Amino acid sequence: MRNRTVVGAMVLSLLLILSPAGAQTEPKPPEGGTSQGTTDLAVQATGPGGIPLVGDTFDLVFSVTNNGPEAAPDSTFSTYLSQGLSFISATSSDATDTCSVETYAYAPSMSEAYVTCDLGQLGTGGATTLTVTVRRDAAREIYAYGSVWTSAQETNYDNDYSEIFIPADQSQTADLALQMTGPTGEVTGDFAYKLKVNNEGPETSSGVWLTDYLPDGVDLISATSSDPSDVCTVSSSGGGTDPAKPMDGGGSPDFYRQQLVSCDLGSLDAGSTKVVTLRVTRTSGWEIWNSASVSSASYDPNYENDYADFHIGADPSVTSDVNVDVDLAPGVPLVGEQARLVFNVKNFGPSTAGDLFLANYIPEGLEFVSFQTQRAGDSCGFQDYSYKDQAPYAAEPGSPESSGSADSASSPIYYGGSSFDCGLASLASRESTSITLVVRRTGAREIYDYVSVYSSNYDPNYEDNYAEVLIPADKSQPADVSIGMTAPENPDVGSRFDYNLTVTNEGPSTASKVQVADPLPWGVDFVGATSSDGTDVCEFTDYEGYDEPRAMESSPSFYGYRELRCDLGDLAAGETTDITLSVTRSTEYEVWNSAYVTSSSYDENYDNDYAYAAIKGEPAYGTCDGGSTGTDGSDDIVVDDCFVEAGAGADQVEMFAGSSSVDRSIVAGRGADQITVNVPSGSSVEREIKVDGGRGADTINVVVGPGATNVTVVIYGRGQADSLNLDIAPTAGNVRIVFKGGPGKDTARSLRYSETARPTIVRLRGGPGTDMLLGTNNADLILGGRGSDHLDGGAGADTLDGGKGVDVCRDGPGADLVRRC
Repeated sequence: MRNRTVVGAMVLSLLLILSPAGAQTEPKPPEGGTSQGTTDLAVQATGPGGIPLVGDTFDLVFSVTNNGPEAAPDSTFSTYLSQGLSFISATSSDATDTCSVETYAYAPSMSEAYVTCDLGQLGTGGATTLTVTVRRDAAREIYAYGSVWTSAQETNYDNDYSEIFIPADQSQTADLALQMTGPTGEVTGDFAYKLKVNNEGPETSSGVWLTDYLPDGVDLISATSSDPSDVCTVSSSGGGTDPAKPMDGGGSPDFYRQQLVSCDLGSLDAGSTKVVTLRVTRTSGWEIWNSASVSSASYDPNYENDYADFHIGADPSVTSDVNVDVDLAPGVPLVGEQARLVFNVKNFGPSTAGDLFLANYIPEGLEFVSFQTQRAGDSCGFQDYSYKDQAPYAAEPGSPESSGSADSASSPIYYGGSSFDCGLASLASRESTSITLVVRRTGAREIYDYVSVYSSNYDPNYEDNYAEVLIPADKSQPADVSIGMTAPENPDVGSRFDYNLTVTNEGPSTASKVQVADPLPWGVDFVGATSSDGTDVCEFTDYEGYDEPRAMESSPSFYGYRELRCDLGDLAAGETTDITLSVTRSTEYEVWNSAYVTSSSYDENYDNDYAYAAIKGEPAYGTCDGGSTGTDGSDDIVVDDCFVEAGAGADQVEMFAGSSSVDRSIVAGRGADQITVNVPSGSSVEREIKVDGGRGADTINVVVGPGATNVTVVIYGRGQADSLNLDIAPTAGNVRIVFKGGPGKDTARSLRYSETARPTIVRLRGGPGTDMLLGTNNADLILGGRGSDHLDGGAGADTLDGGKGVDVCRDGPGADLVRRC
């Protein structure tokens, strides 16, 4: 089992062991019941009376009760304190409860906290009161929410969440406005951004902060204010102002990351102006986008003018047209044989190309063997991305070695592919070099291998920055392998039953290296697996994956990955193998299980490589039973239904997705559609919203208003160049966005707000096109896919994977993982 914990830029953890001090409510009844029972855990939030002012300290009170019918084991309470609230303390009416708090501070003006309390087992009719004391630091309206969880089966999820609305403190109103200017024309070397902050009144603005995430392509020289008493600091992940000195959090600043400039401007009288000058030096020939924001502790009635940006075009004085192509010897390599891929890189000028990076995605069906560089100054490394834990081969950076080979850890890749990356020394104009990659074929189907090259210089021609080669199918050993699955119709909850999987080789040849995979669904728990052939090996993997918010629907949902994989070896023509998968049913809801079979032999019939079985049960909670359908013309659809299907025209669809007990979906048509998912302020959605893009170039807007909570939106791009715009208010909570782009040139970005809701989980996956995916200032997972992609993680602990093509990745402040960029 593997876990990945995402950590913010600066994390302050404090374990609070609660004492018996404080008023005691009715104690929790004796523990009872089991984790297999059902229960109804509920929470009710109560906020302060009146409107607390900035600087006031007050209590948020959360009453947790168990409505039964059985005990609630492993009960947990959590609350999220958004920016504008500072944690002071937490107490419980039960002295045995323990609470912890994690405070995240990405910048001095941006911090939030999570409070989690372990309530143990809460008996039927039991009650506990949690009191969280906070201080107000910002005047804008603020939403706080609490949630409860138990390991038992819940009968009602609707009362697991409760929120508190804290109205804006309008006792001191000041409209701040920000403008940014910079140089025009051709920009080289050192230059300056001018950031003008003006208070348009009517009153003094206190606690003013200016924040600028300097992008890749510039390095900060200095940050000064027109007011000498103002203080500006810069950090890559919470650091200091001097690159030669350690950061506040320890370690040396990493200026290959975005640099966060934060300026404390103090108070600003109505009608007054301050100007911050950021002197930078240009380090890249690519175009540069810079954006900044201003905030204060006073009430600002107009957020629209709190943000500014400035664009600097590409630098033609450092232009290099870098080209890559790939050579493969004629013929068809058979399974088990080696193939030599030669990557030829050339600089057509006119300038010398520096910071060259070659990236090759090695797909399933090929495994790394060795490589050879033409020049001693070039270095390469191999990384396996399969789910199996494998120690990858990698050449040390700067090593004089010009070749390498796989060690015993480079076992065959099951799925997920691998990458072969090279850092290349500078190439003068008209100079070329080559890299030879040796791979071994492990699969018979046709295989596409992709390679890309990137330079820090401006490249006016993207089309020749990546290349692909087709390795034809190996049809020397054809074998049609099929799979079937059976299961009982409706086994009792808690009972053990078997899935029977039958694998047959329909011939005409022996099928080699046959494997069966069954991604086990949520709703059944693995017990064991056996094969009719005693030499077969079955292994069950419980891969929890990235941290995700807890499922918000009453029907079970699992965002991790659990899989049974059986190696059946070779299967002669006409031979059959039976696999018995034993599980225990853990839910009363219907369960769909599917499995598939693969082999290293050529299989021209994929239709029988998959099988599934459905276990009857209660319909999934929230099943949609009503919707709207558009025409083939250009429709304007505004609905509150749970299902919308647009027609063939260029449609405008807006769904108001407020609090609901059902899943909702929008299916786009063939035209270029404008789709808006509007989550109103204060809504607790708790259900999944799915947008299925059609074949057209769709624009998809997701608007989450202030105070909206428990929002999950999944978007499938499907067709042409799709655009996703995220407009998530900072005071929204528990937001999860998943975007899976189609084959077109997709873009995804955040609008308006420089920082989005906490917690916000963003997963952006581009398709084969040339994509631009811009994350939020949270823990994002951004996967580029094939093509020349631009990935920008923003602040937060991000994972950026450029995929196939010439990718540019910018990992902002936070504990980031960057690969294939």
